[in-house]
Amino acid sequence: MLYKKVGDYPKTHSIMRHIRHVMRVYGGRELKEFYKENLEILYLLEEAYIASRYLPREYDREIAGRALGSHLRLWRC
Repeated sequence: MLYKKVGDYPKTHSIMRHIRHVMRVYGGRELKEFYKENLEILYLLEEAYIASRYLPREYDREIAGRALGSHLRLWRC
């Protein structure tokens, strides 16, 4: 999406940074609302992703399920 619109995209593992960039480029009230309503879950997803790549860490099954549910809702936007 970003590459087609602006010819580049942020090279980062940060889902929050990507979403903010998409919001700046495309606008979109629904994405802004999703971001605002799910800020904590997005933060936890980002932390889990980065930590799972670089740190030995275990995660709670319930928290992982909630984060996955939020992730699936994100792709419906």
